Amino acid sequence: MPVAVVIVTAVLLWLMNRRMVGVEADYINTILEAGPPSPNGGEEPDRESVSCRASPYIDFDSGTVKIQPMDLSRERPPPHSLDDMLDLFQCRVDV
Repeated sequence: MPVAVVIVTAVLLWLMNRRMVGVEADYINTILEAGPPSPNGGEEPDRESVSCRASPYIDFDSGTVKIQPMDLSRERPPPHSLDDMLDLFQCRVDV
């Protein structure tokens, strides 16, 4: 392959790469300036009304425990079924 073809190809690839980097940079700058999309239409949520996840064993909003793991274990007599063991595990994890 002649040297001129290699040089022209290298220059064209360099220009295409430079152009693509510029386009990507402009696109990224536009996104950064606009900011992330708001899930609730641009309104800020009221921090007091936002609740944590629900649990039958603890109120995560106030931090009060509804039922202790040991109390739940006493309520359900052995032998424990698979559902009982899963509930006990979830209670231990939550509390």
